[in-house]
Amino acid sequence: MPTPDIAMISDLPVKLAVVRTPDEAERFPAQAVLEDAPSTARHVRAVALGVLVGVVLAVAFADRWIWFLPLVVLAAAMVLAVVNWKIGSPAMYPVALVLTVAAFVVLRPAAGALVLVAALGGGWFAAHRGDEARRRRWARTAGLLERQVRTDAVVTALRSQVVSAPVNFKLEITLSSTTPGPDGSPLTWTFTTFSNAYFHPREGSGMTVWYDPDDPAVAAVAVVEQPSRVTAQSR
Repeated sequence: MPTPDIAMISDLPVKLAVVRTPDEAERFPAQAVLEDAPSTARHVRAVALGVLVGVVLAVAFADRWIWFLPLVVLAAAMVLAVVNWKIGSPAMYPVALVLTVAAFVVLRPAAGALVLVAALGGGWFAAHRGDEARRRRWARTAGLLERQVRTDAVVTALRSQVVSAPVNFKLEITLSSTTPGPDGSPLTWTFTTFSNAYFHPREGSGMTVWYDPDDPAVAAVAVVEQPSRVTAQSR
């Protein structure tokens, strides 16, 4: 089994669905599993984002009448790159690089072009690794669409790294169930994800799990969202 690594997109064969109501948590989260399925639409969306990133970067550095505009647009482009890394395809990055690098070399110093190549090249590498992880995960979790067994589980171990305090963390979660596995010991699952304002589990938190009876390490997990205290107070 791959070693858990919360620095990259996980290839552990567990999918998480954060749902709005307890009723939804009682239904198998097929859509969460299908998110990893091979899809032409994912690559089309990535190319479209690549075109957008390339165009906005070229325009920003061509129109320098507002001195901070390039920095603002560069930040927006990097946000799109991160969004694509989480849900998209590596195709975004070479498209953006091809559309942008020529104009960047002409309009800015060569050092700026090197920064751009490093940023988008690094983005491609990270997205490629993430895409490969999704494929490995899908190769195992696809079977859940045809067969699954429901059980209840609780969080027995939780490791976190701060992303942006106070509500966003990278999480490595271990769930345990009283349901016995093939060797007679309780079934456990480990997966990695991100917390947000509506998902901030603690040890002892309950979750619903659907696992593959032919491969119990493969599972889909559902948990009802709970707004954090910080979010509730700000409303």
